[in-house]
Amino acid sequence: MPMRMMAVKPGDKLEIEYYNPTKISRFVKNAKGVEIEHVFRVCNGKNKAKCGYWENVKTKKKVARATTYNKKKNILTVPKMKAADAGTYRDNNYDTMKFLSAVLVLLVASSHVLGDSSSTVTTTPASEPSTSTPVVPTDGSSASTVTEGSTASAGTGSTVSAGTGPTAAPGSTVTDESNTGSTVPAGTTTPTPLKLSTFPVSNDVTVLDAKLILQQAVQLNQQINALNDYLKKAQADTDPNKSPLFAQLNSFSTNITAQNTTLQGYVTKLQALADTQSNLDKRVTSATNTFVCFSQSSCVTDVPTTPEPTSPGPTPSVTPCTNKTLITDDTKTLPYSFDNTQNAAQCVVSVKSKDSTYNVTVTLNATFTGSDAWVRLVETRTQNSVTFNGSISDYVFTAFQEVDVFYYSGPRSTVQFNFDYKQVDNCNLNCTGDNGKCRVSQSGVQYCECKKCEYTGDFCETPLADPCQSKQKRVCGQNADPQYGLCYKNACFDQCYACECAPGADTDSPQKCKSIQNPSPPVLPTGDPVCPSTAAPTTTPALFTSTVSLSGSTQSSGTVNPSQPTDGSTASPASTGTTVTADPNASTASTVTTPAPSSSTVVSSTETLVASTATSNSPSGET
Repeated sequence: MPMRMMAVKPGDKLEIEYYNPTKISRFVKNAKGVEIEHVFRVCNGKNKAKCGYWENVKTKKKVARATTYNKKKNILTVPKMKAADAGTYRDNNYDTMKFLSAVLVLLVASSHVLGDSSSTVTTTPASEPSTSTPVVPTDGSSASTVTEGSTASAGTGSTVSAGTGPTAAPGSTVTDESNTGSTVPAGTTTPTPLKLSTFPVSNDVTVLDAKLILQQAVQLNQQINALNDYLKKAQADTDPNKSPLFAQLNSFSTNITAQNTTLQGYVTKLQALADTQSNLDKRVTSATNTFVCFSQSSCVTDVPTTPEPTSPGPTPSVTPCTNKTLITDDTKTLPYSFDNTQNAAQCVVSVKSKDSTYNVTVTLNATFTGSDAWVRLVETRTQNSVTFNGSISDYVFTAFQEVDVFYYSGPRSTVQFNFDYKQVDNCNLNCTGDNGKCRVSQSGVQYCECKKCEYTGDFCETPLADPCQSKQKRVCGQNADPQYGLCYKNACFDQCYACECAPGADTDSPQKCKSIQNPSPPVLPTGDPVCPSTAAPTTTPALFTSTVSLSGSTQSSGTVNPSQPTDGSTASPASTGTTVTADPNASTASTVTTPAPSSSTVVSSTETLVASTATSNSPSGET
């Protein structure tokens, strides 16, 4: 906080320079020595009633002391300083001016003013050499000599300064009041005025409170002691023989070593198990190849020569399939069936809800022969699934938006199934009666879809105001005289209104009419509004489609990429409208695109694939 000091003689003009203050405070003392705070507010055009004068902060009264502030020069002016003006002056930026000598100067000046001008006192220091000054009498008497350091009478009516009386030096004559012939004439002495000058004294040093310094010293001492204790503790912690941290570190090291040894044992066992699995896989592959070789050779006939053992006969060809998509019909229950089929290629029947916010319920019945056949139900969105490889009746499976029914049967197995499907409204929010409908978002969150331009709110509980307000009526021409258009509610537009213009007042916008001369009275349309045919078509966001593929092995649950067969085949992803079957003579997979009545996809999980014609059932509801 900058501070300046200044001494001003009472009666002089005071000028203090500040930097754009809003108010200036001063701290002065009254006649009783009590400190008083005054405030001077700089006028800014908004405080005319409370600016331009000193105000007592405590009493809120105006102080009779003429003071002005020049905003152009940024100078506070007190025309005539008084003793009561001495004190500390400070603006709102804490720029401080302290007047220390104003009272002292006033007292010194007052002492000179009150001195007795009729008496004359001449004082000569005794230590200095004595010098005689001849005094010439005015009445012709003999002259006398006054020695320095003595006191002489000033004549009749004069007052002798305090002392032992007149003392005459050798050869001098001193007379009292009765001796008029030797009176020393009175000398005139004019006091030299005290020369004062105004000078600024300032510094940026603020004196701290001694008590505060002591408190800070105590706090610093406490902090030093705490730091010293901490350093001692840190030094002890770094001693390997005393620190508990080193003991913990050694324990951690021992545990890690033991765990590493255990892990190495697990790795060794895992490697041995991997080698065993590899050997088993080789044996299974060899047995499979031998079985296929014997099943396709001429040495094995369809009719066994002996009752026992029974020959499996030649491997039947793969029964092709075409992926299907079924759409629910509101809440109606629709059937679907798949005939008993041997060596059926892996395929899928997708059951989708007509309303994308509804659930789909599938009631499954399935029959299997052999050990290499199954049916799997998968919820498309969550990929939750359940797999059956044994006969099942009336199994109910419910999922959001879509259920995928996968099926497969091996060369020596058959699969037959049928199911009923329907959509179920799982939205249970109360949307205030008919004010709205409960919907379910693609993420499964329920919400209320309110009647457009009619209601709003989380539960459609708040009616909307009439969209035809003053602004809408004005652009439609309803406020004109005569009217050339009318505003009415129309849900085809986001603003919920449209204009019915008089003949000739139409514009390119259905929400505006143009002014015409002598318009015919407009007539509002009746019935529900018909939205323009140029409106963008309503689209449904694409749903997350299934990526489940099932291998020929028996599984309880799980998901597999359909383009990556898990039975060791080299099948490639099938495209839209493609039919895929197996050919025993083909060594690699191949696909041929053929016209298909629907955008279905056939997926086969057999080892070798070639193109063929798909055959499938087509129950109601199939697309």
